[in-house]
Amino acid sequence: MSKVSDLLRERNLRLDGRTLTTHRPISLQMDTHQTASGSSIVVTGTTRVVANIYGPYDCGLNEPGLEVTYSSAPFATGMRRRPQADERRNREVADLIEHTFTQALLLETFPHSLIKLELQVLCDSGAALPTAINAATTALIDAGIPMKDMVTACEVGLIEVTRPDGSIATHIAADTSAEEERRGVHFPIAVMPSTGEVVAVMLVHTLPRSDLLDELLEVGLDTCKWTHGQLVGQVKALVGEKMHVCGMVE
Repeated sequence: MSKVSDLLRERNLRLDGRTLTTHRPISLQMDTHQTASGSSIVVTGTTRVVANIYGPYDCGLNEPGLEVTYSSAPFATGMRRRPQADERRNREVADLIEHTFTQALLLETFPHSLIKLELQVLCDSGAALPTAINAATTALIDAGIPMKDMVTACEVGLIEVTRPDGSIATHIAADTSAEEERRGVHFPIAVMPSTGEVVAVMLVHTLPRSDLLDELLEVGLDTCKWTHGQLVGQVKALVGEKMHVCGMVE
């Protein structure tokens, strides 16, 4: 084991130097695509996701709908791609996001209409799914689509640390990196913060103990609360700036 790894272990730090509860910085841009109804880019650490909203389109549907597409750029992970596996996973993630926002959107405001949400991961250094959900939320805000609440997502996971005596200690960590995702369990979660309602979860890999699920959920809810605060502050700043440019405020 390297001296760096020894030092991180002694200080109970992760491979990237963060503590167990430290979240990577989150940044946000809105109104990034001029031909979309709403758009945003959300960055978590170096994970970057673009979201574009198109519509609502009056398609004469029996009931309003949401259509989600999700993809990753070929260079997003720096790893060899498996087209068929990637396509299947992208469809699963798109279905999860579609289900998540169907619960949150006030679709009845647009009867017989279809809203299209396009998401693309440009860089994946961990937590791509929650970053995509946060990008979708802020793009919907930019498009003026009404929601019950601002859906906010994060990812927590289990990481293993080797003690000096050689035994393995398992810890719950907030905002898992790509390396931590590859090494163990990770748990994306999305909530509606005003009520605390969980609208999406995905447990990747099997838990070593069933009692860890409640602990993961608790840390996940706390991390989502922190993420929500970060996004709300930046949305308010961007919306205020946009209103100022348009002459709507002094």
